[in-house]
Amino acid sequence: MKNISFLIITMLLLSCRSVKPPKLIFYQDIKHEELSKSEPKVSASIYIIQNYSSSVRIEKMIDSLAYAIGNGKQDNQYILQLYKESSKTNLINLKKNPRDLDRYSDVQDHLFDYVWYNKKFIGKQKFRNGQIISDKNVKLSPPPKEK
Repeated sequence: MKNISFLIITMLLLSCRSVKPPKLIFYQDIKHEELSKSEPKVSASIYIIQNYSSSVRIEKMIDSLAYAIGNGKQDNQYILQLYKESSKTNLINLKKNPRDLDRYSDVQDHLFDYVWYNKKFIGKQKFRNGQIISDKNVKLSPPPKEK
């Protein structure tokens, strides 16, 4: 009986532990130069997510952070690409080995793309193993106000 009680208490304590919120770390901007006045201005940004874990709560936090980044962009089309931090997808390694982003991270660590067109959010794509697993229009909202 004591072992069962200890197990239940341990499980409850572990389930109540606090989770670090995700943090988006800027990696690079990609600008596509306008070919002419009629061509749309397109840009993208790449961020690395620290403290990522796969949960609905964390994904909603990431959605709010994405909103804060992409909502004020002035380009006709803006893409925000998010990668989870790993041993290869981190600022130190990518500075030494920038090609790892294409060779490794695109397949292993690419999680989300958020797309704005004419300054309006149009959709989010979710990736796993380099493939789109969800392509839907979600509602993004601003991050909650800090008290």
